[in-house]
Amino acid sequence: MARFTMALVLGAVMSGCASEGASRFDGEMVRIAPGEFWAGDLSGEGRPDERPARRLRMERSFWVSKFEVTNAQYAAFVAATGRAAPAHWGGDACPEKLAQHAVTHVSWADANAFCEWAGVRLLTEAEWEYVARGTTEWAYPFGDMFFPKLANTRHEDGVQHAPVGSCPDGASPHGVHDMAGGVWEWVADRYDDRRWKRVEDGPVPAACDEGLGRVLKGGAWTLEPKLARVSARDRTSEHAKGLMIGFRVARDA
Repeated sequence: MARFTMALVLGAVMSGCASEGASRFDGEMVRIAPGEFWAGDLSGEGRPDERPARRLRMERSFWVSKFEVTNAQYAAFVAATGRAAPAHWGGDACPEKLAQHAVTHVSWADANAFCEWAGVRLLTEAEWEYVARGTTEWAYPFGDMFFPKLANTRHEDGVQHAPVGSCPDGASPHGVHDMAGGVWEWVADRYDDRRWKRVEDGPVPAACDEGLGRVLKGGAWTLEPKLARVSARDRTSEHAKGLMIGFRVARDA
């Protein structure tokens, strides 16, 4: 019960439509306030690259998209810039049935190009964990226990890629949806398997700019729930594209 109360209160206080500054992004955004939070694995169940957990301090506000970027939103970018459409569209136009699903089959470079066009940016990995966990110590955005109805991941009831926002009760403490499951989300950072060993407690670090490949966060609809933990991280080439990889966006307040 406390989890849902917290989401309601924080959602009422922090959510809204980001209207300041020039941006072509038309999706709803949530304002994230400064605060202290944990980054990394607190449960002891994570991989070595998720440890040690660090106590970080977010010293500024920023906006983040309430949902992952959809095919419909990406279609506006494709139409305006002539960038190649995702392979699964089967052409230059987004199929209507996929309009409200998270866009996939986009590389890190595609996601970054969208951001430059739209006047937004990718989250850093540390920002992503703050958005997903808030000031709690939870393993998942919705608590320490996994419940299939709270995230679009693989489980015993089968698997199907759902439209964004299909698991509203699984929103993060900040009221941001699909931080667990849905699609893997590109973040700004390069992958360093010793990332949290190199970071000290204190102010949120900038995106990691050294390492092999780019970091993915959040798990995906075809994957097991443990990969949807807040601290879980994967890596792949920034040129990779696939049915499980998408992104969400942010911008400074």
